[in-house]
Amino acid sequence: MRDRIPEIINEKGEKAVIHTASEKEYWEKIKEKLKEEANEFYESESEDEIVDILEVIDAVCKFKNINKKN
Repeated sequence: MRDRIPEIINEKGEKAVIHTASEKEYWEKIKEKLKEEANEFYESESEDEIVDILEVIDAVCKFKNINKKN
């Protein structure tokens, strides 16, 4: 899990609720996240947002089996 959020919640004595997405749902979530991060960069021009965009692009490439070196 990204950022160990479920583990952190459990360490605090609370119960984390997680959901495993289907491939179709995961693809939709990736696209939504890319749009969200691009909008955040558009508003802030923050380097952190560029890093977030790159992470999402990595996820897109992995999901679609895209070789970024071509």
